[in-house]
Amino acid sequence: MQGEDDEIPPQVKAMIQKGQEMIMALKAQNAELKAVVDNKVIDQEIKELDYKTKQVESETKIKEAEMKQSEVELERDMLSIKAGKSVTEMVS
Repeated sequence: MQGEDDEIPPQVKAMIQKGQEMIMALKAQNAELKAVVDNKVIDQEIKELDYKTKQVESETKIKEAEMKQSEVELERDMLSIKAGKSVTEMVS
Protein backbone atom coordinates (compact mmCIF):
# COMPACT_ATOMS: atom_id res chain seq x y z
CA MET A 1 0.00 0.00 0.00
CA GLN A 2 2.85 2.35 0.85
CA GLY A 3 4.34 1.77 -2.59
CA GLU A 4 1.02 2.65 -4.27
CA ASP A 5 0.77 5.96 -2.39
CA ASP A 6 4.26 6.89 -3.58
CA GLU A 7 3.13 6.43 -7.18
CA ILE A 8 0.28 9.01 -6.83
CA PRO A 9 1.56 12.48 -7.73
CA PRO A 10 1.19 15.15 -5.01
CA GLN A 11 -1.16 17.22 -7.20
CA VAL A 12 -3.55 14.28 -7.50
CA LYS A 13 -3.39 13.68 -3.73
CA ALA A 14 -4.20 17.34 -3.18
CA MET A 15 -7.14 17.14 -5.60
CA ILE A 16 -8.43 14.02 -3.86
CA GLN A 17 -8.12 15.73 -0.46
CA LYS A 18 -9.91 18.84 -1.79
CA GLY A 19 -12.67 16.64 -3.26
CA GLN A 20 -13.15 14.85 0.06
CA GLU A 21 -13.37 18.20 1.86
CA MET A 22 -15.96 19.41 -0.65
CA ILE A 23 -17.98 16.22 -0.14
CA MET A 24 -17.94 16.71 3.64
CA ALA A 25 -18.96 20.36 3.26
CA LEU A 26 -21.83 19.39 0.94
CA LYS A 27 -22.99 16.69 3.35
CA ALA A 28 -23.07 19.25 6.17
CA GLN A 29 -24.94 21.73 3.97
CA ASN A 30 -27.38 18.99 2.94
CA ALA A 31 -28.09 18.19 6.59
CA GLU A 32 -28.76 21.89 7.28
CA LEU A 33 -31.10 22.13 4.29
CA LYS A 34 -32.97 19.01 5.40
CA ALA A 35 -33.48 20.61 8.82
CA VAL A 36 -34.83 23.78 7.20
CA VAL A 37 -37.21 21.78 5.00
CA ASP A 38 -38.36 19.72 7.99
CA ASN A 39 -39.05 22.94 9.93
CA LYS A 40 -41.04 24.36 7.02
CA VAL A 41 -43.08 21.16 6.77
CA ILE A 42 -43.74 21.28 10.51
CA ASP A 43 -44.72 24.98 10.27
CA GLN A 44 -47.16 24.14 7.47
CA GLU A 45 -48.66 21.30 9.50
CA ILE A 46 -49.07 23.65 12.48
CA LYS A 47 -50.84 26.20 10.26
CA GLU A 48 -53.18 23.50 8.96
CA LEU A 49 -53.95 22.32 12.49
CA ASP A 50 -54.56 25.92 13.62
CA TYR A 51 -56.97 26.38 10.72
CA LYS A 52 -58.81 23.15 11.56
CA THR A 53 -58.96 24.15 15.23
CA LYS A 54 -60.49 27.52 14.35
CA GLN A 55 -62.95 25.78 12.05
CA VAL A 56 -64.02 23.40 14.85
CA GLU A 57 -64.27 26.31 17.29
CA SER A 58 -66.54 28.15 14.84
CA GLU A 59 -68.70 25.08 14.33
CA THR A 60 -68.89 24.61 18.10
CA LYS A 61 -70.04 28.22 18.59
CA ILE A 62 -72.70 27.73 15.92
CA LYS A 63 -73.93 24.53 17.62
CA GLU A 64 -73.94 26.28 21.01
CA ALA A 65 -76.00 29.12 19.55
CA GLU A 66 -78.43 26.64 17.99
CA MET A 67 -78.76 24.84 21.33
CA LYS A 68 -79.36 28.12 23.14
CA GLN A 69 -82.00 29.03 20.57
CA SER A 70 -83.67 25.63 21.06
CA GLU A 71 -83.64 26.14 24.83
CA VAL A 72 -85.24 29.58 24.44
CA GLU A 73 -87.88 28.16 22.09
CA LEU A 74 -88.59 25.31 24.50
CA GLU A 75 -88.90 27.73 27.40
CA ARG A 76 -91.22 29.93 25.34
CA ASP A 77 -93.35 26.91 24.44
CA MET A 78 -93.53 25.85 28.09
CA LEU A 79 -94.60 29.36 29.11
CA SER A 80 -97.25 29.31 26.37
CA ILE A 81 -98.55 25.99 27.69
CA LYS A 82 -98.61 27.32 31.26
CA ALA A 83 -100.32 30.50 30.08
CA GLY A 84 -102.87 28.43 28.17
CA LYS A 85 -103.59 26.35 31.29
CA SER A 86 -104.00 29.49 33.38
CA VAL A 87 -106.44 30.97 30.89
CA THR A 88 -108.35 27.68 30.79
CA GLU A 89 -108.50 27.56 34.58
CA MET A 90 -109.74 31.16 34.72
CA VAL A 91 -112.43 30.46 32.17
CA SER A 92 -113.65 27.35 33.97
